[in-house]
Amino acid sequence: MNKPPIRPILPTKSTPVFDSVLVSKAETEQRLQKAIERKDNAIAEHFRLFSLPETGEDFIRNLLPIQRKCRLFSSKIEDINENEPIKFSTSPAAKRQVVENDIDQEFTKTLYERIDGLEKEQLLISYRFNKEHGKSVEDIEKRLKEIEDEEKAALEKREELS
Repeated sequence: MNKPPIRPILPTKSTPVFDSVLVSKAETEQRLQKAIERKDNAIAEHFRLFSLPETGEDFIRNLLPIQRKCRLFSSKIEDINENEPIKFSTSPAAKRQVVENDIDQEFTKTLYERIDGLEKEQLLISYRFNKEHGKSVEDIEKRLKEIEDEEKAALEKREELS
């Protein structure tokens, strides 16, 4: 079986030739050197990280240079009289406590208080299910009526304010 001869592809009018692809030899060498530098730095960092201990005092000592970049203490100088009581309401601890109390209040909310309309939607689903299966819907109807009354009251209040 004879194979057809392979012809080389020569540039023609239909074959685009990109002059922008051609880069000078000096620029190619610079790019190559930068790539080699990046590779060497990555390898050095890899070996440095693997040489660090994973636990214990050595691990903590190795973290200290990282911590030094952070500001650990305030540079604010205050005259503190150690014999006087510390006023809690103006201390930084009071500010933290206020934030913690706000967060604690968020944890006491129910899911229905967080997502508007969720309780009503779940009640409607339960209502349909109970109706289809012949179960009592009295409690669901009562709660739906309460929710509708609450919605009307909130709407009236908004209208009064605007």
